[in-house]
Amino acid sequence: MKKLNKLMILVAMLIMTMGLTACEFHVSTGSSDEKKDEEVQEEVVEEEVKEEEEEPEKEIVEDVESTDVQDEEEEIDLDDVNDWQSLISELDTEYAKVAWTNVDSVFEENPGVVVSTVPGKEFGSDVLIVAITNLYEDGFCFSGTAKALAADSSVVGETYIYEGCVGSGNTIVEYIDCDSLPDGRIEWEDCDATETDQEFVPWEGEYEGNFSDDGEYLTIDYTVNATDGTACDEGPVTILLVDEDGNVIGVALDYMEEIEEDGSFSNSVDVYGDDGPIPDNSDVAFFANPIKK
Repeated sequence: MKKLNKLMILVAMLIMTMGLTACEFHVSTGSSDEKKDEEVQEEVVEEEVKEEEEEPEKEIVEDVESTDVQDEEEEIDLDDVNDWQSLISELDTEYAKVAWTNVDSVFEENPGVVVSTVPGKEFGSDVLIVAITNLYEDGFCFSGTAKALAADSSVVGETYIYEGCVGSGNTIVEYIDCDSLPDGRIEWEDCDATETDQEFVPWEGEYEGNFSDDGEYLTIDYTVNATDGTACDEGPVTILLVDEDGNVIGVALDYMEEIEEDGSFSNSVDVYGDDGPIPDNSDVAFFANPIKK
C-alpha cells in the first residue's frame, strides 16, 4: 500500500538552507577539497529530495460526524426553500463532496424529506446513487420503490428502499443497478415518510483510505461510534468514491455490527474505480445512520 503525502514545508526550508550554504561557500576560505565535499553532499541531498517528490505516497484520511438540524443557528422555513442542494450542503456532513444532479423534495406535505440523485459507476457498470436527507428535527421512516429512468423515460433499473429511522440532519445513501445510463430522474411507487418508534443515534467516526500498489482500488479502514456512547443496532454503511469534480466513480456498501455501550465498530472495505487506476486526487464520501439498540 502507498500513502499520499503532500510536500512538507520542511523540504522547502531544506532547499532554502542549501541555497544559503552555496552562497556562503563562494566567500569562504576553505580548501578546494572541502568545497568539493560540500558540493557532493548538496547534490546527494537534492537527489533525495527529488526522489521524495517523484514517488509520493497515497492516503485519504478524514474525521466524520452527523449533524442535527437543531444545531443550526438559523431556523429555516422549509416551505420557502428553492435550492435544496445548497441548504443540505451547509450541514456539516459528507454530502457536499458529491456533485448531485437532481435534488428535490418528494412530498408536498413534507418538504423536509429531500431526495438527491446522481448517475455513477460501480465496477464499471451504470448505477444511480440515491440519497434521502432529513431536514426535520425528528426522525422519520422512509419507504418506497425507486425506478431509475433513462433520457427516453424508460425504466433502466429499480430497487426498494426502506430505512426505519432517517435521523435529523442525516443522509442515507443507496444505489440502483441500471441496465444502461440513467439520467438522474426517479419514478417513485408507494413512496412514504411516516412517524417512527425507532431512535437515530448521533454518530462520529474516522476513516483512512489507502491506494493499492497498482492504484486499481482503495482500502477504506473505518471506525464508527455513537457520539454519547449509546449502544447501536446493526446497520448499513455506504462509501462513495468521487473524482475531483464530485462525480461518483465507485461505490462500496458495508454492514455495521451491533455497537455496545461506549463501544465502536471498525472494519475495512475495498472500493474500486471505473476503468483503470483511481485518480490521485479522488476523495471519499462516507454515510452511516446508526439506530439505538
